[in-house]
Amino acid sequence: MADRTRGQAAAPGRGTAASIAHSVGYGSDSALSTAFKRVMGTSPRDYRGHPSPEAAGFS
Repeated sequence: MADRTRGQAAAPGRGTAASIAHSVGYGSDSALSTAFKRVMGTSPRDYRGHPSPEAAGFS
């Protein structure tokens, strides 16, 4: 599954970090968080607080 598609699974209200991580193929929420930060340039927590076009890769 592509990293962007995995990111869509993390939309607000989609479940806990651990349940999302496992549903998209990561072994832990930590692994998902690391991959999210690598792709999106910010942590999932910071992204939830204020997603910006730059953080989403739409600069």
